[in-house]
Amino acid sequence: MSHPPSPFRNLHQLRERLTAHNERVTSVHAEQLACRKGCSGCCQTERTVNDLEFEALREADEALSPESQSRLSNQSTDA
Repeated sequence: MSHPPSPFRNLHQLRERLTAHNERVTSVHAEQLACRKGCSGCCQTERTVNDLEFEALREADEALSPESQSRLSNQSTDA
């Protein structure tokens, strides 16, 4: 029995393309992207997700085993 395509298929494909692009840019510009003494501003931003990303995360969470979901929940409350 085949499953219908995920509504997030395009998002997953986009993420794969962005990851590949990021890896290419990082390999070419590694020197300029390396943190240095006194540098930390770019790493200290608040992370947010949009509605589509949230739904993709929810879908991925629901696919986890109950044990993994519990472990992830415990990690997020300990932080």
